[in-house]
Amino acid sequence: MRLPHGYSAAVSRRTPARAGLRGTWTVFVIQFRMDQVAGLPPAFAMALGVFLLLFIAGLTWALLWLPDSSKLRSPAARERARRRKESRKRQQALRRRREALQRRARRRGDGD
Repeated sequence: MRLPHGYSAAVSRRTPARAGLRGTWTVFVIQFRMDQVAGLPPAFAMALGVFLLLFIAGLTWALLWLPDSSKLRSPAARERARRRKESRKRQQALRRRREALQRRARRRGDGD
């Protein structure tokens, strides 16, 4: 890739040595694009900036308002989820009771 008029290879000093050639060209391309935009007429550059901001805002809005994939839509699925939740609560209560009885039995066994 040839460098455009007015650009030197000194741009590569801005990237760390470990970035290699790929990082060097990335920095160069970004700087070159920024210089291209800076050369645009002010009204066009402003319109481009507003369009870019609207695009980012629209993308953010779309991602935030996508339907929630974890939301249950069918009544049958909601009922299954409710039963599953109740079952988990019952199992947890039984587990707590069993563990409490085992602790009590160990204390009685240790006290003898």
